[in-house]
Amino acid sequence: MDEQQLQLKKETLKTIKEKFFSGKAAFELADLDHLYKQFENELNIAVKNKAICRDAELTASWLEIFKAVSVGYFAETVLAATDKELFY
Repeated sequence: MDEQQLQLKKETLKTIKEKFFSGKAAFELADLDHLYKQFENELNIAVKNKAICRDAELTASWLEIFKAVSVGYFAETVLAATDKELFY
């Protein structure tokens, strides 16, 4: 991953994190579906490319996203919507 791709990925993860921190009440149902798909897509890419641990900032961003999922009461819905193959 070159520097430009890394910066783009960091911005994408920052946006996802901010959305999760805003809480469920801030979204319409269609927006939530989009957020869940975006989360799953980025997680899928990160896992397949082993990108989660390649960069300290990316690792910290993912940690913050998982915290935000919990704090914003998204955990049950996010895990239900996420492909189980990513975790096994």
